[in-house]
Amino acid sequence: STWGSEIRERRKEHMDILLTAARLIAPMIEKDWLLGFDYIIEQLRHYELKDASSKLASEMEMCKALNFLKYKKYTKAIESLKAFEKKDQALKAKAATNLSYLYFLEGDIENGQKYADLSIAADKYNSKALVNRGNFYYVKQEYDKSKEFFMEALGVEADSIEAMFNLGLTTKQLGQYEESLHVFRKLQSMLPDSTEVTYHIANLHELMVDYHNAGEWFNRLVSRVPTDPNVLARLGAIFAKEDDETQAFHYHLEAYRYFPVNMDVISWLGAYFVKNEVYEKAMQFFERAAQIQPSEVKWQLMVASCHRRIGAYPQAKALYEDIHKKYPENAECLRYLVHICNDSGMKDEAVEFHKKLKRLEARMNQDELSYMPHPRHSQEEEEAASPNGGMEDFGDTDQIDTPILKDPPSRDTSGTGKQSTSAARISKRQTQQEKELKVVSKTVDPDDEGDFDFDDMLPGM
Repeated sequence: STWGSEIRERRKEHMDILLTAARLIAPMIEKDWLLGFDYIIEQLRHYELKDASSKLASEMEMCKALNFLKYKKYTKAIESLKAFEKKDQALKAKAATNLSYLYFLEGDIENGQKYADLSIAADKYNSKALVNRGNFYYVKQEYDKSKEFFMEALGVEADSIEAMFNLGLTTKQLGQYEESLHVFRKLQSMLPDSTEVTYHIANLHELMVDYHNAGEWFNRLVSRVPTDPNVLARLGAIFAKEDDETQAFHYHLEAYRYFPVNMDVISWLGAYFVKNEVYEKAMQFFERAAQIQPSEVKWQLMVASCHRRIGAYPQAKALYEDIHKKYPENAECLRYLVHICNDSGMKDEAVEFHKKLKRLEARMNQDELSYMPHPRHSQEEEEAASPNGGMEDFGDTDQIDTPILKDPPSRDTSGTGKQSTSAARISKRQTQQEKELKVVSKTVDPDDEGDFDFDDMLPGM
């Protein structure tokens, strides 16, 4: 009857008020919150003796179990919740739902699924249990099944925030960007101040290559979290894709200001200043990169190259020599040492570095050939490929790296038909160095700007 229904409604409201009051005062009446809960639970058990259907003590025991989570006592929480397995079906279903969530947080998939199934079996219209089951399919990357459970949870509780958010994530993983965007937009109308929802809307526009709307939503996100370096960097990357270098530079610089160790941001800023030929500024960012990644030789090469491009050859040479000591197998470093020494008139050093470079290249070529199958050649082919079979002799082993052209016969000006041995050696050495330097000048282009490919260095955000 209507009268009976009204009484039941008023009684339920009365019990809810009592339970709320008990939850509020339990942690406050004693210095130890646990003692406070135990005292309230004992008092409610006395009340249950008069009204066995109230179950207020059992509800408070559930609150006590969940309060263990607040203090990160997960083992105690699990023990307390497992005690509900022997109680009535309604409380058992609630405990199973909470246990499923706890095991999910701990990464225990097997036990979490078991309790999720128990809670669904007890109440198939429990939206939280359905969300928990969907979560386990999500972490197992079974996104189609996960989507089914989230949709079912929304069918039971249309405004379930958890189900809606997780459905948006699942459809995003499935590549269903339009559907995911629709879900997150609906969620955004319910949670207009949620930074997580705003981020996902911005990211979905970016995935759909809609950079205009992506930039607009990331701007909204920046207005809420103005000091988040990752958001600032993402916004900078979007403007870079839109070829708006002014805005891209602004947001990358802001990202660097708040988090000066992001390598993608540092490399982008360094490349930006190189592109605009502001090498002094670029140098600062490459030096920072070298500090963050001291074992990465490319940053040190970039610093040296910036010195070279502003005409600071002594500093550049010193840096290249230091790099060569640390990384003697780096051919790029040797090439620029040859170039700098040649430009600075240090002919002897240029020759020595060129010899090292040719030796290194010969070893590298030999290593490459050692991994390739060697076809058998005829005797004529082998003779033609030998050092004296169609090309000039490289000389002794100390000079094997540099092709030495034969000297023309010396003219006898003394009439004796002989030439001083020491003079002949000096003449031969000078001629040899001149020939080698000609080869060096052909090997390294003094105007070469190809130290490193800045386009490859830009982060692909």
